[in-house]
Amino acid sequence: MKALQTRHQRGGVTLVVTIAVAVIVAAILVVHFLSRMKPPEVKTFQELVTRVETLNSQISDREQSILQLVSKYNESHPGGEIDTTGMSSMGMSDDQAELLAARVAEEKDISYRGMLQDIIDLNAEIGRIGDEMEEIRSRLRPPHAVQEG
Repeated sequence: MKALQTRHQRGGVTLVVTIAVAVIVAAILVVHFLSRMKPPEVKTFQELVTRVETLNSQISDREQSILQLVSKYNESHPGGEIDTTGMSSMGMSDDQAELLAARVAEEKDISYRGMLQDIIDLNAEIGRIGDEMEEIRSRLRPPHAVQEG
C-alpha cells in the first residue's frame, strides 16, 4: 500500500513539474515571438519616416530642376536675372538655418508660439540682468573727480 502511495505521490509531483516546465517553455516562446513582432505604432512611425524621406527626395529633385531652369533663364536674359539665394533655404540666412537646425536637434519647440515664448523669456532675463546691474551700480561709490594741480 505504501508503495502505491509513494508511486501516486511521485506521479503527482512529476505531473506538477511537467506542467510547470511546459508553462515556462510556453512563456519563453510567447515572449520570444512577441519581442520579434513590432508594435503597430513603430510600423506606422517607420512608414511615416520612409514617406517623409521619399517626399524630401522628391522636393530636392524638383528644387534642383527649378534651379537649373532658372540658371538657363538667367543665362539667356542678362540684366533680368532671377535671384535664387532664398529658394533652397526657405528664405533664411545661414545663421537662421543653423539656429533652426540646432533647435530641431535639441528637440525644442520650433513653432511660432515656442519661439515667441523664447523671446519673452530672453526679454525677462535681460530685464533681470539690467536690474542687477542697476543694483550693483547703486552700491558703488560715486565717481571721484581729480583736480588738476
